Amino acid sequence: LIEKHTSDEIVAIVAHEMGHFKLGHIPRMILSTVLTQGILFFLMGQFLAFGDSQRWVTETFSLAEPTLAGAFLLMGLLYIPLGRALSVLALYMSRKHEYQADTYSKETFHKPEALIRALRGLEKDHLSHPNPHPIKVWMEYSHPPVSARAKALGVSPQES
Repeated sequence: LIEKHTSDEIVAIVAHEMGHFKLGHIPRMILSTVLTQGILFFLMGQFLAFGDSQRWVTETFSLAEPTLAGAFLLMGLLYIPLGRALSVLALYMSRKHEYQADTYSKETFHKPEALIRALRGLEKDHLSHPNPHPIKVWMEYSHPPVSARAKALGVSPQES
């Protein structure tokens, strides 16, 4: 990072990361993850304890009797869609936090163009797509695209 970026870019990145700390994003995301996983495991435990669901797994997968392996199979089948639905919400919150940390950097360091230059450099180094499809961003991105972040900060392409 130090070798590839100017002093202003590094300070802008540090200000952004301090924004995450000052705005309480880290404990919120940890709490969110713990609650999400707790809810998922509670729901799956309730479903697995229900007699008809165990009978369904036994019959569907031709098991001689309800087994722990069958319960784990059902848990895996349920975890994928429930986990995806909850991850979309968590990714939305993460992107919102990124915008807030960007704003914090702008308000404390007063050089949003330096932050955008640094983010573009990181985007290039990580081989990230500069203009991903909005659905891809919505479903899988924890960070907004740099172009959207620049727009939110009021930085034009000529400045960065």
